[in-house]
Amino acid sequence: MSREVPPDIAVLEKRLQSEPESLSIREQLLWGYFEDEALHGHPRRIDHILWYIRCFPQKFLCRSPVVQIDPAISREGYQTVESEWVRLLAKNPHDAEVARGAANFFCMNDLCRAREILHKIINRDSNLADIWTDLGRFSTDSKDRLRFLQEARRCGSTQPNLLVWIGRAAIETSDFTTAKAIGLELLALVDAARAEYGDKLDWKEKGREIWARALDATGDRSAASRLVKAISAHAYHKHWGHTMLGHVALNENSLSTALDHLLESGEVVRDPRLSSYGPSFSLARKVCIRGAWSEVTAYLKACESFWEDERLSVWRIKIESQELPDFWVADVR
Repeated sequence: MSREVPPDIAVLEKRLQSEPESLSIREQLLWGYFEDEALHGHPRRIDHILWYIRCFPQKFLCRSPVVQIDPAISREGYQTVESEWVRLLAKNPHDAEVARGAANFFCMNDLCRAREILHKIINRDSNLADIWTDLGRFSTDSKDRLRFLQEARRCGSTQPNLLVWIGRAAIETSDFTTAKAIGLELLALVDAARAEYGDKLDWKEKGREIWARALDATGDRSAASRLVKAISAHAYHKHWGHTMLGHVALNENSLSTALDHLLESGEVVRDPRLSSYGPSFSLARKVCIRGAWSEVTAYLKACESFWEDERLSVWRIKIESQELPDFWVADVR
């Protein structure tokens, strides 16, 4: 494998030579190597990951994909960082943040090991919301996932996606009572946001453009940041709130109500989560089976406004011919 790196990373590497303890430069390098898949197995990326987790195992970045290593790409790199996490766990057996970092590292390659690490912590202290949340995220059993996420909420979790994750787990387990409660709660948040921000929630700009418009409207950076976050949260909550209530309606044999919710769920602006991972297709799939082809066509068309994926148009052509697509994107947790 070539050891050459892009010019921007080379510049950062040179700066690091004169400032070897710079956390900022090190984090920029970690992001730079992570964002270029061709560099995921680069020896310098492994070096930076190892340095970072050794020095700052409790930091947020250690609980993110930025420090994960695919053993299929770099077996030696994986084993090197694995050994460091094992050492850190032995040194800090009761540190919840170290455990979360280690579990994050192992979750892509060994989910059982990741869950075992977290269970050791939660068995000592059952009131750790973040541990319950991670257990829910790493669970492959939908009933366990629902229970763990509900425990996270009981413990006061501030994870912004938690309500949606609980509602989705409830749908997967056919717990429609919980799904309805969560769906209504999400739409209550939608109504509250609408009362506070009005039509600003419908702004369609993205990236720097939405930030610039928000700053121009508010004249204050803090207020602009709150507005941008509110626009995103409104879209996310509206999409999933209506999706959940659509499933509930379908379970109650009210196809027309389910279709109303399906169409409402697609009438949203861009949100980083929806734009990255895609919208839900679980409700669309179910109403297709009941013959609601035109409504699902309209839903897929609406999704094109916030999810840029070439598969949408392919699926829409299939649906217009009253055929189920061979493959639907699985809803991402």
